[in-house]
Order: sequence, then structure tokens, then C-alpha cells
Amino acid sequence: MKLTSLLTLILLSLTPVKSALAAASWWSANAATATPHVQVDGSVRSKTFDLGAHGRGVRHLDGLNGTIYLYLPVTANNAETFSKVGLRAEDNTVNGFVRAEFIRQSRNANAAPAVVLGSVTTANIPGDGFQFVSSPFAPVTLDLSQFTYYIRISLSKNVAAEPNVTAYDVSLEP
Repeated sequence: MKLTSLLTLILLSLTPVKSALAAASWWSANAATATPHVQVDGSVRSKTFDLGAHGRGVRHLDGLNGTIYLYLPVTANNAETFSKVGLRAEDNTVNGFVRAEFIRQSRNANAAPAVVLGSVTTANIPGDGFQFVSSPFAPVTLDLSQFTYYIRISLSKNVAAEPNVTAYDVSLEP
């Protein structure tokens, strides 16, 4: 047997292993890499927070309340399949929350609206409020020829004097 034929045979035998591993890929991103929503007046209401015990995150600017939004493009490969969204965050507010939404938006000339495919929201937890929450959704296989995908993170608190809610990172799981 020629060496090239042997190498081809070895590579072909490894292909199913590679495909099986690729099918179980995770995707994740830190909230500090997100694009913040810019207000009509040009201001941004969020800040990157580096001094936390749980790593780098994003929270409200000091003294502000309301809802702020961050946007993260999902940079996973075409044909990846996801069925769970995860969120690492802090929430020890009475009325606040952090929410991550996995969204599909049509591309090209398709005028269909954006669709929320899955979401997860924090709960009020006493102390520093740190938590990892996840929520399953119907499996979605990415089709990058027809759609774009992104995560919208919402951080909300109703009273400026309340502790901050902080988003650290999001993940999509198979």
C-alpha cells in the first residue's frame, strides 16, 4: 500500500470522530465584549466592572437605574446545534434581573422579524447574588446562509440605590 493511500485511509477513519466532537461544541462570550445599547442622546448607561470577585462583568453606571442592553454576535460555526442558554451573573436586588436571550434574525431580502429562540433570567439571591442559571429550548441548528444570531443581555434594576446587577458571561450549549 502506498503511503498516500495509507494516510488517506487514516484521515477518513478519523472523520467521524471529528464530526462527533464538532456536534457537541459549546459557545461562550464574556459580557464585557458586548456592544452596549447607545441611548438617543448618545450616552451609554453601562460600564465594565473589573473588581468583582467573580471576574470581569458589566453593570449600570453608578447612580443609574432602568434597563440597559448589551448585544453579542454568536460566532459559532454554521450547522452547530444548541439547545440550552446559560448565564453567569449577580442579582441581589428585590426588583432587578439579568436576562440573556438567544435571538435569530433573518438575512438578505427576508423581512421577517427577529425571533427569541431561548432565554434565561436570574433570580434574587441574598448575599452577593452570584449565580449560574441555564434554560433549555428546542434544539436550533445554525443556518448562517439564512439567518444571523445574537445574544441580547438585559440588565434591569428599578432603584438606583439598590445593589448592582452584573452580567459576566453567556453560553450556548448542545
